[in-house]
Amino acid sequence: KYDLTQNNFYNSEYSVLIRKVEVGSDSTIYYGGLLENSNIPQIEFENNSLRFTYAAPSYEDETANQYITLLENFDDDWSSWAPENKREYTNLSPGEYTFKVIAKNVFEIESQQASYSFEVLAPWYRTWFAYAIYLFILGIGIFLVDRIQRKRLLHKAKERMKIQEAEHRAETAELQAQASE
Repeated sequence: KYDLTQNNFYNSEYSVLIRKVEVGSDSTIYYGGLLENSNIPQIEFENNSLRFTYAAPSYEDETANQYITLLENFDDDWSSWAPENKREYTNLSPGEYTFKVIAKNVFEIESQQASYSFEVLAPWYRTWFAYAIYLFILGIGIFLVDRIQRKRLLHKAKERMKIQEAEHRAETAELQAQASE
């Protein structure tokens, strides 16, 4: 029971709560509560836009609650204090991230930090399998260029040999003609 007449809750500790994590335009992957599964959620690259909703259970003038957030491996520093209890990130690059939030109530008491970790997977064209295919295609391309160049050089060498042979025959015929005179 919460009693507004008691003023002894000024210095009590409280935690900010991450209430919901949404990916893409319509999917919720976390509804708040305990994170019993220690596996980090993996999010497909197509769904690399996330929205976080959070709240602070500090009930003395809830409108005065303020929040700062940080997305590790994306933000350079904590955001400034603001009453907004939602944060959206779009076009996240592949990698592992941890979203962190801290609240401050009307008495300027900061909450314990809440965090949520996740991983954005690389798109199919940036996976090891795709790189193996790219390498294979590059190898075939180099092989084909090499074969074409070799054929071209052999053709030129044959042409030169024919020209040299014709010149040699002409010289031989000329020398025979001079010898018979």
